[in-house]
Amino acid sequence: GVINGQDLLPYADEHCGLGTYAHNGCGPIAIYNMMQLVGKPSSLKSISSELFWNNNMIAFGLLGLNPWSMADYFTAHGVEYVGSSSVYQLTSDISEGSIIVFTAMYSGGWHAMTALYTNNEYMVFNRYDNVSTHRSYSSLSDVYSEGWLVYGYRIYP
Repeated sequence: GVINGQDLLPYADEHCGLGTYAHNGCGPIAIYNMMQLVGKPSSLKSISSELFWNNNMIAFGLLGLNPWSMADYFTAHGVEYVGSSSVYQLTSDISEGSIIVFTAMYSGGWHAMTALYTNNEYMVFNRYDNVSTHRSYSSLSDVYSEGWLVYGYRIYP
């Protein structure tokens, strides 16, 4: 299944690069959730290790995953996507079952998440570090209303 509440996980304090899943693991978790949703499950540890060894993590994981490097993982694993820093481009012709993996900037830093578009809502996974369930929003912009989109990928399952 998908992961929510990265700070609540039994392995939250395990290494994710030189950081931990609780503090810096949102990028690998966003990719893990997307892979679950598209039916290509992979272990979180293998995703994190691949990202680390391919230099996709910032400061070896202390600052999390480089949002623009997610494309490297998607390409390597045959995931079709379109990337953009425009919410309009990511959502203008959204359809049932579309998936968006995105990073938003907040006053405290950035956070990567995965959203599944279903029933005219965005079901967002791992939105908060300490909430163990998904949250639904009527628009992608509502997810980060107190911040802004850094970059996102629309996945074609």
